[in-house]
Amino acid sequence: MSAAHKLLPPALLFILGNAWAAQYMSAKIMGEAGLDPVAALMDVHILLAAVFGTCLGLRRRFFLPTANQAGFFFAVALVGSVASILAELAAAPHIPASLLTIIVAMAPVFTLVLTLAMGTERLNARSVAAILLGLTATLAILLPSAEMSGSLLWIGVAFIAPLGFGAMGVIMSAKWPDRLDPLQVAFGLAAAGLIMLVPLSAFTGSAMMIHGNIGTGDWAC
Repeated sequence: MSAAHKLLPPALLFILGNAWAAQYMSAKIMGEAGLDPVAALMDVHILLAAVFGTCLGLRRRFFLPTANQAGFFFAVALVGSVASILAELAAAPHIPASLLTIIVAMAPVFTLVLTLAMGTERLNARSVAAILLGLTATLAILLPSAEMSGSLLWIGVAFIAPLGFGAMGVIMSAKWPDRLDPLQVAFGLAAAGLIMLVPLSAFTGSAMMIHGNIGTGDWAC
């Protein structure tokens, strides 16, 4: 294995770690800028659908989803994108970005709890210890901060995000559509999320934020 190949995994890990952290700083900036969470999320889905759709067109991989595939796209987009990220964006202005990061990092614990509840993974001492340790460590950090800032309600809202991300992982692992590659699934999820956000945007009176006058919050989006 060449030196370049050996450096690739840690380089990707570094990039993903920084992108993960930047996501919560961006959510904080958007919240403090007063941007509408529904409008922000709809803009993101428009851009993602456009990018993934363009890639599918260049590769000639467009597809017409079956009823089962459409159900998969809408279920995953609802729990893993629309509900989760809306909760994250709604809570971001009210709690520190560091606490939001810690809360969302609980997603693997929720994934484990859900797989145990569904019977897809067997209960054992190591699983129980992992759940208890993760919850204890998180609560030890969150509760004092919540009491000082009075943000216990918004911390509860933020917990919707890791729960949704955990459910998304479980559904994708159990129900991944046959004969679809990751790019097709990514496009399907972006399109399904956008379809759900359009009526939600109309109901809440939200408007697209993509316009000529781009401010700090728009760049964060």
